[in-house]
Amino acid sequence: MDNKNCPICSGPTRQSGSRVGAYKPDQTFLYFSCESCRFSFVANPWVEFDKIYSKEYYEGRGADPLVDYLFELENADSCIRRYEWEGLFQIVSHLTRPNTEKLRWLDYGCGNGSLVRFARKQLGHGCIGFDEGYIADLSRGLGIPILKRDDLRQMKNSFDIVTAIEVIEHVIDPLPFLRQIRSLLKLNGILFLTTGNARPWRNKISDWSYASVPEVHVSFFEPGTLAVALEKTGFKPEYRGYLPGFSAVIKFKVLKTIRRRYGSAILDLLPWDMIARVVDMRYGVTQHPIGIAV
Repeated sequence: MDNKNCPICSGPTRQSGSRVGAYKPDQTFLYFSCESCRFSFVANPWVEFDKIYSKEYYEGRGADPLVDYLFELENADSCIRRYEWEGLFQIVSHLTRPNTEKLRWLDYGCGNGSLVRFARKQLGHGCIGFDEGYIADLSRGLGIPILKRDDLRQMKNSFDIVTAIEVIEHVIDPLPFLRQIRSLLKLNGILFLTTGNARPWRNKISDWSYASVPEVHVSFFEPGTLAVALEKTGFKPEYRGYLPGFSAVIKFKVLKTIRRRYGSAILDLLPWDMIARVVDMRYGVTQHPIGIAV
């Protein structure tokens, strides 16, 4: 494949690795990286999205074996994902204080909407989601407020904060994605997103476990890369570091990696603040900037 221009900065890129698909083994996926902004991406992504994000995907039988949204929807009080919801709610509360009680919050790419449901229990109002596909339809049927794409056209400049939790790595063309989120935010509104930090894996992106599912994870950011993308799409990047709540978010990530499904009182006794700090030092979970709408 010929070299491609970088989707973030338009600079030249080079092939930096390859991997045979885990779910689609008849395709070899090619990884390219930009020498300028350090964006890495799958140059020949699989674009049959109805096959990728199928019912099987959301039930833990698809391209990403660590995804099981149906299980989490049905076991909200006992699954390990509740640690992430608790941590994200704490982060959002810190970023938006003292106006959290009046908050208009959109969780973009909300999956089964469980973060929305958790946040609404804490706030009583104010948080809604957006997503498409089987699991979003199922969650709407359970009364979780999840917008459809047509609804977004009516929501320009509506939100104080947008969260996008492990979403942008699924996006083939990140700049239009970020521009749409910017259009949904009020002036000085906040974009808080999470995605893997590619910095420790520079020059060996295809060896990274986060990039091991090229059918679904196609875009990989270093903190500086994300800052460039934010600046190009109407945001001012700000680095806030280890915000309150990150310990719980990292706790979830660790337990997910070792294939735990349920939380437990014994797990809760572990020194998670210390564990999370060590994990963050190694993987830079908290190094990505937030975006302030300008």
